[in-house]
Amino acid sequence: VILMNGAGAESFLDGLVDADKCVDTSAGLDLLCSAHDHDHGGEEHHHEEEYNEHLWLSPTLYAKQVLAVLDALIAHDNEYEAVYRSNAENYLRHIDFIQGELATVKTALAGTPCVLFHDSMAYLAADLGLDVKLTLSVEGESGLSAHDLGEVEQLARQHPNLLLLYDTQYALRYEGVAGTAVT
Repeated sequence: VILMNGAGAESFLDGLVDADKCVDTSAGLDLLCSAHDHDHGGEEHHHEEEYNEHLWLSPTLYAKQVLAVLDALIAHDNEYEAVYRSNAENYLRHIDFIQGELATVKTALAGTPCVLFHDSMAYLAADLGLDVKLTLSVEGESGLSAHDLGEVEQLARQHPNLLLLYDTQYALRYEGVAGTAVT
């Protein structure tokens, strides 16, 4: 059994694996559209579905993925159903804790205008009820252009409480010079 995140994340497996042995944990979930193409190991991929594959950043969707994994494991190996259920319940308690913490943040930030510096933050922004004004593509070796920075500056002038959400896995770069990550 191959457990896949789905939403186009495993497009590199197309035609390589038996579809009957794959479980797409994003199946049936309410997915967001992708804001851009992105790089997977040096090769840029454009997903036909154009879904944002970073759904694990929504605790609500991630919990549903955990349940999809549980169902798949039980369907393919029901001998260990009790173990799978116990592990899933334990893991879901951790996700519930995070959801509780985010509920406090949502109360404080709902409706706040924000800029996403990578579309991986889109699901979290949606869960928090943020008003996404702009999504930029910062990843790999790509950086921010002067135009991008100008757009952010203009939004900051219009919205003094503008929130900037940044995925720290990518170094923030401007004209090839490493900068300080905004988190």
